Amino acid sequence: DWNDHAIAIFKPFLVEDSFEGSLSIDYQQPAPLDLNHLSGRLKQSITLYPRETPYQVFSDVTVMPGVTLTIAPGVVMEFAPRVGLLVLGRLVARGRRGQEIIMRPITQSRKQVPNMALTKNSVRLCTMRNCSDDPQFLDKQEGFLEYLNSTTLQWVPLCDSRFSEHNARVVCRQMGREPLNSWVSHGPRVEFHPNSLTRIWSWPEPVQCTGEEARLEDCEIRLNGQLYGKRHRCSWNSQFVFVRCGQRNLPADQDYWGGIRFTNQEFEQSVFEGRVHDVVTHETVRPTESVLEFTNVTGAGLLHSQRSPAILAVYKCPVIINVNVSHCASHGISLISPQDTVSLLFNWVQHTLGVGVTIASLTGEGREGG
Repeated sequence: DWNDHAIAIFKPFLVEDSFEGSLSIDYQQPAPLDLNHLSGRLKQSITLYPRETPYQVFSDVTVMPGVTLTIAPGVVMEFAPRVGLLVLGRLVARGRRGQEIIMRPITQSRKQVPNMALTKNSVRLCTMRNCSDDPQFLDKQEGFLEYLNSTTLQWVPLCDSRFSEHNARVVCRQMGREPLNSWVSHGPRVEFHPNSLTRIWSWPEPVQCTGEEARLEDCEIRLNGQLYGKRHRCSWNSQFVFVRCGQRNLPADQDYWGGIRFTNQEFEQSVFEGRVHDVVTHETVRPTESVLEFTNVTGAGLLHSQRSPAILAVYKCPVIINVNVSHCASHGISLISPQDTVSLLFNWVQHTLGVGVTIASLTGEGREGG
């Protein structure tokens, strides 16, 4: 279950690496669950109790439909980088005041990354005439982006209107700054006049980065949306690219994990599940939602190298009370198209690199949310 989720069921299937292999049967013996290395799909309900050592999660965990993962007060869970918890069933994490449930990154020694800012760089940030390649401004964190043309040895300002946050992340990494907390904007350069750029002989092609490249030169040239024969160049009064490289909000020995996601096995399920008739009580069947109470979520928000909210609910209405979300790489709590009343009480979101709480209701679904 990678960035999102997709459940594929093949039956029967070959159990051997051969076209003449044996076919599978309906019943499969469940693999034993290793509580010291939680991973994979949980196909049976389990309860995690407090212990001296934290529960460590080294790969994605998926709570399958019909399964309940119960976390007792005082439990500490540590997640490997980029690893997330996907809840298709139910999560019951009820802590108590003084015995909060803790979900945090694994503390580990970080690999020493060479500081590219100490080597000859092909990008720099400038405000007025003060640029980051000047020894007096080596720690510069923001400014208008300029690119060094190694052939003409000219610093060329960039005015690409589609310069993305992923591109800015690569620029910050190349300069030895924190890549995740990057921000990009566009604006005029007041120090330029009509003759400022007349001596620039060649302009770089626009690029599109994934955000994981080491240098801007490693990014692919952007070919879509370009007019045939158009020459990429900037005029003195163009809107130039402005990049800011922010500070890291986690200790150096920790890295961001993926966060918690609540959703249905099938998106169509949310349309009719509230109208299913119970033949015993003659009432509609109300889904049992997940619960997060007195839980501390720290260092989440980066799922498989993509920024994701620390707590994300799609078509679900989990009970979130007295939850502390801090030092995350993206938004704190995000709800997309909740189908019923949502309980968000006494929560605390702080030191995140995104918005605290976001709620999106799709067009025409407000009446369904109640």
